[in-house]
Order: sequence, then C-alpha cells, then structure tokens
Amino acid sequence: MDRRWPYFSGDTLTPPSYYNLALHGFSEAIRLPLLTYLHVDCKDTEALSSAFRRISFPSLEHLVLSYSGRASTAPTLPPASRLFRDPRLVNLAYLEIRHFTLDAETLATLAYMPSLTTLSLYACPGTNAMICALSGYACKHEGSEPPPALPVKWLCPNLRELRLTHSATKFWCLETAVRTRKKGVVAAPAPSTPPRRIRPLKKSALVLGASASTTPQKTPRKVAMQEICASPNGSFVDGWRAHEATRPSPIRTIHVLGCKNISQVELWSLRFDQYGVESVSWCE
Repeated sequence: MDRRWPYFSGDTLTPPSYYNLALHGFSEAIRLPLLTYLHVDCKDTEALSSAFRRISFPSLEHLVLSYSGRASTAPTLPPASRLFRDPRLVNLAYLEIRHFTLDAETLATLAYMPSLTTLSLYACPGTNAMICALSGYACKHEGSEPPPALPVKWLCPNLRELRLTHSATKFWCLETAVRTRKKGVVAAPAPSTPPRRIRPLKKSALVLGASASTTPQKTPRKVAMQEICASPNGSFVDGWRAHEATRPSPIRTIHVLGCKNISQVELWSLRFDQYGVESVSWCE
C-alpha cells in the first residue's frame, strides 16, 4: 500500500501517522488523468479553492462537494472559475453539493458541465435560484433576468435526473424547469442543412485579436462568453463544445426528500406526458 496518501479501511479514513501533505509545496500542478470519482468534505472554502487550483483531473465523472465546518450558516460555494484550475469539466456526469449556499454567481458553475446527467442538492440554501436557472430563465420566481456570467440559455443540456433533499425549492419553480426543458426539445424543427460548426479561436489568435482591436469596450456578457468558450488559460480541452448551440434533454427522474414546499401530489403530477418525467420518488 502506498502510504504517501490516506487510505480507507471499511468506511473509516486511516491516515498514516506521518501524513502531512501540503499542496502549496508543489511548484507545478498535480495531474490525475485517471481519476473519475472524487468526494471532498471540506471545513474551509478558501482551503478548498487553494487545493483544487493545484490539481487537474480531466477525466472526472463523479464529484461530491460537501461542507462540514463549524460555521453557523452554510458558506457560499465558490464559482467554478475560481474553484478549479480548469473549470471545464467536460466529462462530469454526476454532481452532488451538500451544505453549501448557492447564489447567482455560483450558477455559472453549471455552464462548465455540459455532460452533466445527474444533479443532487442536499440542504443547500439558494437551491431555488439554481432550479430557476435550469428552466432557461422561463421561471421568474426570483424576479431577475439571467446574470451576465451565464451566456448560455440551457444549463446542463444533458441533465436527466434531479435530486432535492431538505430544500426550500418551490414547486412552481420545479414545474417550470421540467416543463420548459421538455418544450425546448421540440421547440423548433431541425434545419435540413446543419449549420456550419463554429470553432473557438486558438490562444495566439485571441491574443493577436485583443491587441489589434480598436472596437469599443466589450460588455460584461461578451467578456463572460469569451471566458466560458475559451478557458482562463486559453488551452484546448477535448470534448468542450460550449460555443455550439444545444437543446435541453427532458428531465426523466426526480427524487424529493424532506422538501416542505413540494407535496407528494404535486410531484406525482409531473408524470403527465407534457412533462416527460418517467420516474419520481417522494419522502416527507
């Protein structure tokens, strides 16, 4: 057994007696190309961001972020652009967030996860705003238009399963998200001739264009779009297609546990054909 790393014995984490790994001691990023499953339980959001920005995991498929600190209120989850070294998690299919507060800024995290199929939110204040965002902003419950940091209409276009636990989400917001995503699938017929694929500029072209440009200052929305379409460091990520238009997949499965604003009858009503939901589960 490699004792440079903590290891599991059953369900108990057993670190070596001399284990004290300081990521700030590494001059270069740690690359974990084979890592597909990661569960992180943190007690300090600043330490979480510092650690993640020194690690690269391009093949990550399953991510759980949990907070178990002593703060009286759940801390705000940092947005992906400040949390990860490269926020484009193109292979991530499962995301679970536990005991973090979600605000308008953290919604941008979902824009970096185009392959996400399952989203699980456990005791997260601010879940309502995220559900409204999943509706393509058809839901006006939060009373605001999409913020500049979200240049895409449909977040997580491949999302098929939603899990809400101890959430204050309103049924109206959930119903709107499910209904509009189902409508988005058949909103318009596909063109007979596929549009020409737009490819992102290379880093050299972006730098050259920026230095030679004489156009007026870009709006925050255009700047945000550039940040999401090309990464913060201008690198290429295989599978990244944020610059291409996509339609949402209908949400097929919904699990609700301990959500007082969603009744069992309301949840079961989403199984009508107009919503496209195939499976639901509800527990008080």
